[in-house]
Amino acid sequence: MRNRIVAGTICRQFAAPGTPIQAVYLRVLLPKFQRRLSGHQGAPYPDDKRRILISDHLIQCTNAVAINQTEAAIHYLEYLGAFDEESRLNAHILGPNGAPIGPRPRTALDLMPRPMMNLHVAGFFRALGSVLDCLAAVAVGVLAIPETIVTADFAKLRGWLHGTRQKAVSRHPIQAAFASQLDNLIHAAGPPGWAEWVEAYRNMLVHRARRTTLLLFEVDHLVLNAVGQPIPRTTCTPVLPNDPSRSDIQAMLEDPVPMLKEDGRKTMWAAFESIRYLVNGCCSFLHERWQQRKATPDMLRQPHEQWREIVAPVNAFDGYESTKLSIKVEALMTDPSAPRRLEAAALTVEKRSLWSRG
Repeated sequence: MRNRIVAGTICRQFAAPGTPIQAVYLRVLLPKFQRRLSGHQGAPYPDDKRRILISDHLIQCTNAVAINQTEAAIHYLEYLGAFDEESRLNAHILGPNGAPIGPRPRTALDLMPRPMMNLHVAGFFRALGSVLDCLAAVAVGVLAIPETIVTADFAKLRGWLHGTRQKAVSRHPIQAAFASQLDNLIHAAGPPGWAEWVEAYRNMLVHRARRTTLLLFEVDHLVLNAVGQPIPRTTCTPVLPNDPSRSDIQAMLEDPVPMLKEDGRKTMWAAFESIRYLVNGCCSFLHERWQQRKATPDMLRQPHEQWREIVAPVNAFDGYESTKLSIKVEALMTDPSAPRRLEAAALTVEKRSLWSRG
């Protein structure tokens, strides 16, 4: 029942027409960025090739913001299902005298809930981190920030906006305004440190040893066995590390139980809501600034630094199998915007010659 309720909540938040959720504001940007080669540029670019590379990547990042939010919600829903199963298995963790006897798996399937919980926690925070990094790339593109757009990330963006990166580069007024707006949105979206905590949790899961997590058990009720002995039945509550940037030992030197003192399920959903609030606020600001740039093309020039090398080194992996599939493309079923994207990228037969020019 809980999962059906959560599923309904997610559907309302992600599919309701006309509500400012996910990347609704960003989707308004798509036709603005998706220009034909012969059409209005909207903002000065260093050259046609960089215009194509930067604008196409920018469009894909707007899509990725929405995709990663959806994936985070799905991981959260699946996490709740795995947690319910783990909680059911651990209901019998105490014996008649109240002593721990441990869960008793009866089949291999009984061993699955805990790994599935871990899998979906990792997927959830990976997706939230990707929302932030793709949002940063959108900001880099819209605000013409002289940073590489392909490797843009949220920490680098905040560092540039606050002058800890490229200190000698002057900030345009709309870039300075976004720095202030971003700080205000982060402050309003959740308690102090929430954004840093989400990023640190993602980095720990992706790049470092996993931190210890806990399930807190408490007796919920008693049942009588066949001889009349009271048997405790327990419920459990997950809790998450409060400082995932440190190792277990470093954290325990400061606090024997270095965990957030709240239900981990509520922590995860609150983090999702904080991200959603931040995305909506940033996208509203970026949409307005793009309209401003479109009306005044000379306001900012798209910097060369956003895409330094036109030709990337070829590192194509040839696969594992010695026998290769024969792939002959005669027809494609794809997104309706794909033909326009190919034309804007000068990948059609008529325009492909652009890429061979010096």
